[in-house]
Amino acid sequence: MFRPSVAALAASLLFAPAAFAQSQSDSSVPTIPESQIEPRTVATTYEFVATASSGNAFEIEAATLALQKAAMPEVKALAQKMLDDHTAAQEELLAVGKSANTDIAKPAPDGEQQGLLDKLGSTDPAGFDAMYLDSQIFAHQRALALFKGYAEGSEPLNQYAAKTLPTLQMHYQMVLDLSAKLPGEAAVQ
Repeated sequence: MFRPSVAALAASLLFAPAAFAQSQSDSSVPTIPESQIEPRTVATTYEFVATASSGNAFEIEAATLALQKAAMPEVKALAQKMLDDHTAAQEELLAVGKSANTDIAKPAPDGEQQGLLDKLGSTDPAGFDAMYLDSQIFAHQRALALFKGYAEGSEPLNQYAAKTLPTLQMHYQMVLDLSAKLPGEAAVQ
């Protein structure tokens, strides 16, 4: 079953950038069992740090919005967990990156993530919880692929990825579980 909104936006941004301007009401973020999310290979340590830090920045900003706009206490609790965990992960990532001579100027969501944040920010309160959870499914699928692809190796950033991966796996499962419990919404399958 499908939920409209962020999922369609995410799919259009991921698979067809030109579709961004089209209607966002006819599809949803597909849920994928965590075991089937393929590792993403990155070419450099800078690419890993930049991509992971933009993901953390997105999570922090999305959680901040959810703490302001979510209706369900469970969604607010999830948002607080995301805010706490991704803030700590961001601090650790930047420290490990700096020690590995891989500094980035200022972490910020990438263009795709910013589009999701803009959509979340303009969503009416009645649809916010579902949209936030859809954005979390999408964001955690991306993060899991990235971290799975970088968790092998003995360098400090590889070790950071391996250490962080179980938390991301837990987050993904929490989001899927809560999404399935949304009242009045078709559960994401």
